[in-house]
This record gives sequence, C-alpha cells and structure tokens, in this order.
Amino acid sequence: MRTQVGGQVNVEVDAAPQVDLTKVMEEIREDYEAVATKNHKELEGWFQSKSETLSQEVASTEVTLKTSATEVKEVKSQLQALEIELQSQLSMKASLAASLADVQNRYAMKLNSYQMQVSWDRTATSKVLQLGAALMV
Repeated sequence: MRTQVGGQVNVEVDAAPQVDLTKVMEEIREDYEAVATKNHKELEGWFQSKSETLSQEVASTEVTLKTSATEVKEVKSQLQALEIELQSQLSMKASLAASLADVQNRYAMKLNSYQMQVSWDRTATSKVLQLGAALMV
C-alpha cells in the first residue's frame, strides 16, 4: 500500500553565517609564516651572536696558545742554557778539586821534605854539639 502525502514543508534553520574556510586557512597560514619568519630571524640572530662569541673565544684562545707555546720554547731554551752552565760549573769544580788535591799533595811532600831537613839539621846540630863537647873535655 502506498499512500501519497502531499503538502509543503517549510524548514527554517538558525545558523551562524558561514565562515569562509579559505580565508581562515589563509589567515592561519599567514600567522604561521609570520611566527616562522620571526623565529627564523631570532634564531639567526642568536646563531650570529654565538658564532661571534665563539670566534672571539677561539681568537683569544689561539693568542693564548701561541703565547704559551712561545713561553714554553723560551723556558726550554733557558733550561738548556742552565743545564749547559751547570755542566760547565761541575767540570770546573772537578778541575779545581783535582788542582787542589795536586797542590795539597805537593805541599804535603814539601812539608815532609822540610820536616826531614829539620830533623836532619837537629840530628847534625846535636852531633856537632856532642863532638864539640867531646873535644872540650
């Protein structure tokens, strides 16, 4: 069974005005691009700042390193000169010690010779005095 219903239906809808989604998407895209551009500029500025700071630190460290290397070379050179001077002084000390020992030996021998001479002179004097005393008797 089929029944036909005839009539007119009138429907009213209270709806908010339609939003232009294309316009909304474009505004969102523009906001996103503006934020991305702002962030990119900030990041680039930060990067440049850090790069400059690091470049200055590298330059400063490089100067310090070169200065330290020069100082190390100078100290090594001074050390080598002092070691040579020390060896020279030690050689001179050994030479002077040998000379002193030689002089001491020569003077000891001279002293011994003089002591023997004095002893011989005393003995001779004593004999002369004895002979003189014997002759006087």
